[in-house]
Amino acid sequence: MKVAFISHIGWNLYLFRLPLMQALRKRGYDVYAIAPEDEYTKKIRDAGIKTIEYQLDRNGLNPLNEVKTIHSLYKVLKTEGFDIIHLFNHKPNIYGALAGKLAGIKYIINNIAGLGYAYTNNSLKSNILKAVYEVGYRLAFRHSHKIIFYNTDDIKEFGRYITDKDKITLIKGSGIDTEYYKKDKVPDRVLKKVREELRIKKEEVVILFVGRFLWSKGLRELANSAGKITREKKNVVFVLLGKIDDMNLDSVDEEFIKNLEGSGVRVVQREDVREVIAAADMFCLPSYREGIPMSVLEAMSMGKPIIVTDAPGCRETVVDSVNGVLVKAKDSKSLTTALERLIKDRKLREKMGEKSREKAVSEFSLNKIIKENVRIYEDIKGRV
Repeated sequence: MKVAFISHIGWNLYLFRLPLMQALRKRGYDVYAIAPEDEYTKKIRDAGIKTIEYQLDRNGLNPLNEVKTIHSLYKVLKTEGFDIIHLFNHKPNIYGALAGKLAGIKYIINNIAGLGYAYTNNSLKSNILKAVYEVGYRLAFRHSHKIIFYNTDDIKEFGRYITDKDKITLIKGSGIDTEYYKKDKVPDRVLKKVREELRIKKEEVVILFVGRFLWSKGLRELANSAGKITREKKNVVFVLLGKIDDMNLDSVDEEFIKNLEGSGVRVVQREDVREVIAAADMFCLPSYREGIPMSVLEAMSMGKPIIVTDAPGCRETVVDSVNGVLVKAKDSKSLTTALERLIKDRKLREKMGEKSREKAVSEFSLNKIIKENVRIYEDIKGRV
């Protein structure tokens, strides 16, 4: 069977979908990745997956350009004659379903992996985007064979658009390689080197954030907590690993990052994410909304206690006071209290870290998630 994975950007398919695409390929499926060309599409090809480019303006709402995007997708789908298309992110989910229907694609899988800017902000533009998306999803879901959600809150958000509830499937994220993200895979000498490079002293407690630098990731609240805690406690270091996403409407600005660095927060860009997680004592993501946050799963798999907001997607990863702490979204005071609780109690951090590892393996392992996705494909194959 011929399958297409369609996203708004190549890195999304490479970072989060590649293991599933490779697993399907091993099972005999003819798998393609369809996305605007970027530095990651070459990496996808190098991994053995064929790629096709289409034109897309990620943030634009010009009606003419949006029609061009649908037509671009339609031409690709009609020419290639795919049996199944698997769609990710807002525009591909909507436009891909409409183009797929026009091109005669029989099996369309929508994947709602997170709702992003339109659902975490309350600006005029975000509200317009949300209204447009809602209309689009109502149309798109009519043509879907399956609609995969990562958390129950998103099912509630979109459930009213879906008349056939049998289409709804809950799969908790894109999975984490729990053998790769394992603390004993990072040797002591490497750990020591990372801490030296990050200028972390032996006695210092490290609080780590990993992700894109977006306001909706709770960076404003994290900055407020970091400022208060580091003024009062000299043995605490905050490390933020990531970068500004210039193409995202929700991106923080350079001045904010400079102010963070000026207050003593370590802001870094590194490829060795696993090693940096190993060097941390706890992981913090005060996001307003997620699908299932991959960075949190990585930290859980590495045996770290987790502090996240009691918000959609985030709350799926933490049992409060078991493997971490749930805090109020957009609330610096709640975040600071939780951080201080773990800063002063090393044994509690270790106990929670053990529970994080157990939860990552039992609920979010890559093998488990791939099997749940493959089951959908095998069911379709059985109908053909």
